[in-house]
Amino acid sequence: MKTSPPKTLVHFAIAGSPMGDLVIGATDRGICLLQFRNDDESLETAVNGRKGWDFTPEPPALFGSWLDEIRSTMKGPAATPDVPLDVIGTPFQCAVWDFLKTIPKGSTVSYQAVARGIARPNAVRAVASACGNNSVAILIPCHRVIRGDGDLAGYRWGLDRKRALLAMERLGAVL
Repeated sequence: MKTSPPKTLVHFAIAGSPMGDLVIGATDRGICLLQFRNDDESLETAVNGRKGWDFTPEPPALFGSWLDEIRSTMKGPAATPDVPLDVIGTPFQCAVWDFLKTIPKGSTVSYQAVARGIARPNAVRAVASACGNNSVAILIPCHRVIRGDGDLAGYRWGLDRKRALLAMERLGAVL
């Protein structure tokens, strides 16, 4: 007889930012979700369809300090928040996400450069897909990846937001 794997308990909160509300989810191991929320979107809608997750009203012990760290970097010039991540992906996605975390704040690289950087030069489309599957905006800075011709490419939360994030980073702010 097979049993279903246990669900991951995730605590969610909404935090305001200059770029709009953020939905933040965390397990006891770290931040597993950081995404922009549409103005009319409820918390439940924003996290709907997350397989294997179960809501819990009890936040992880360190959730408050993680949230404070994220909020403090949103207020002005600061380093990227130093919070643990609890993200799950394929080995390829994890390689892409690890590479993205090395891109300096305010800089951009092409999808091709990311593919070369992870020693998969022909995997440009797969790199774009991995960027699109990133569940922790800003913490894994997929907004810093652009097309080879210098144009902005797709961004899950809109090109205007991507453009604004890059501009704010160049001024020294995370958000």
